[in-house]
Amino acid sequence: MIALILIILGFFILPNILVNLIYLTKSFFPKNKYQKIIFIINEIILKIKKLIKDKNILITLFIFGLICHLLELGLFYLSFNIFLGETALSKIIILFGISFVLDRIPIIRDIPGFSEIIFATVLVPFGFEFTYSLLTKFLLRFTGIIALGINYIFSLVTSDILYDK
Repeated sequence: MIALILIILGFFILPNILVNLIYLTKSFFPKNKYQKIIFIINEIILKIKKLIKDKNILITLFIFGLICHLLELGLFYLSFNIFLGETALSKIIILFGISFVLDRIPIIRDIPGFSEIIFATVLVPFGFEFTYSLLTKFLLRFTGIIALGINYIFSLVTSDILYDK
């Protein structure tokens, strides 16, 4: 709930901060380019505010985000139990959070194996073996790639069915 409030506040506060920064850099841009930049930023701000005020969009995003996180947590739980055995749910949620954060940092996510090594290193103090932790993270990445492919095929089939002429 706190994250949702921070996201909403970020959508209202961050664009205003950006506009103020652009006003400060006014002397660096030619006048016509500066006005174009301000116009684009103001249009983006208005669209974001309009989208956030629409409760149906927020409810849809919340529901789909919750479903995706629950499915990802379930996949994490299953793959964790394959290699590392039964573990307390609270520990699995903490480890899922660590894995989730590592996968959201672009420089760590884009280098193959780097996220897995960091994840396995973090799990060693929790009492897990490095090798099995590494295999768990590789299994998660592999199932993520398979899920992406299945989702792509499903979306193609769905779009063909829905938009068939």
